Amino acid sequence: MKARGFSLLEVAVTLTLLFVGLWATFALFERGTRAFSVGGAQNDLASDARRSLLAIMSDVRLADADTLSVDDSRSCADESGHSVQRDAFCLATLSRWDKPENFNQVQAGIYWDTYTVVYATRKPKGCLVRQNYRPAGSPYLSTMPGFPGPSFLDDNPRNNPGATSTRVLCSAVQEFQATFNEDDKTLEVSLQLVERGGKKTGGRR
Repeated sequence: MKARGFSLLEVAVTLTLLFVGLWATFALFERGTRAFSVGGAQNDLASDARRSLLAIMSDVRLADADTLSVDDSRSCADESGHSVQRDAFCLATLSRWDKPENFNQVQAGIYWDTYTVVYATRKPKGCLVRQNYRPAGSPYLSTMPGFPGPSFLDDNPRNNPGATSTRVLCSAVQEFQATFNEDDKTLEVSLQLVERGGKKTGGRR
């Protein structure tokens, strides 16, 4: 009995089906890997936003609301050309809470000795910056002279003269909004980040 071999058509069909199966497998694997990577970046982005807002919250809770000044007129175009807010605020804080000389023991007052400025730069991919200043005239009882102004809000924080410390809280800022409610003395802050590690993630607020 003679054994029958495969025809060219049968071999071609088999290879085509094998190729389709392999392509589908790799496509699903790639999609799953990409989804996992983006999901991880989104979680990291949310952590970055939380960490930045916790740092801001710590400053605001231990500050003098009567010295708060907000600049909500700052805006710029993002990478897509849309207008986004890049606000700024400044208030008086205390550099050392463990020094008795920073407190008025008789009137239970605080000698505020530092101004803290928080703002988002106006580059397409902005940074959230926190800087401290200690101009003459402490203790501070009012808003910082000259704020808001270009000498405190340069897109390169190193160009701001007089800062005693500078910290970049986060990068890839899409939008930063600050709103102060005069009635109940509350500051509402909204931060949106859009990218981490070069990956577009859809944003985290």
